[in-house]
Amino acid sequence: MSVYAIHQEDPKFIFIINYKVMYSSLYEILPKHFPNIKFFYKKQIRNIKFQKFQKIAIVRNPYNRIVSTYYDKCQKAPEYHLNKDKSQLQYCQHQLLNAIKKIRKENFEIAIPAKIYTLIANPHERTLLNQNFEILKSISFEEYVKCMDLILNTKNVDGHFEKQYDAFNIPGQNPIYNPKKVYKSTKMIKLESIDQKWPEICDQLGINMEMRKINQTDNMRPKFNKLYSKETKATIGRLYNIDFQKFDYSLDF
Repeated sequence: MSVYAIHQEDPKFIFIINYKVMYSSLYEILPKHFPNIKFFYKKQIRNIKFQKFQKIAIVRNPYNRIVSTYYDKCQKAPEYHLNKDKSQLQYCQHQLLNAIKKIRKENFEIAIPAKIYTLIANPHERTLLNQNFEILKSISFEEYVKCMDLILNTKNVDGHFEKQYDAFNIPGQNPIYNPKKVYKSTKMIKLESIDQKWPEICDQLGINMEMRKINQTDNMRPKFNKLYSKETKATIGRLYNIDFQKFDYSLDF
């Protein structure tokens, strides 16, 4: 699910953070400049009055975000996280493995997802993780999109797969973003223009923050439009249609 970085001192602001939209970068940047900032999940913020805060959100082209997640969780992560026997199966990968079992009609064991990186000492667990990571690595982009179709029709969808728009619907609150308008106090910025717009964020918060892009995969994978077929493009357009509409992204590329 999305994360809300909340600074309750002056300047009061809420930074709405979606997975694969500068998530790692903002987690590092914000505490350096705002030591008292706190990070919350959606279920933890029911009693926070959003109307009293400046609100900032960065959004991303859904086509590109899907490819970024696919590369990070299926193509890069299996090798990257196996260094020095340190690894974990993330919850999003656990959901992917369950989905691919149904799509391929295969039967295999899936490791229990962990919340933190741990030293894998148990030989069976290490072998199982290796097997799971190899399966993740074997998932084609076409299969990955089919997994999205299954996962988004289940409960407790992992934040890596959630629609970005879902982050703005807070239980018990007026949404920051609704079908009719964006609240005037909310700054909505597209990731594709972040280099030009970052100074505006700094001005709004009254501080000069150096922007660092962490865990960036854009230069390590094909351009997103190279991976899409007519069918996968149509499926993502259907599944994430609300993101395309609300954040003014074209269904064509």
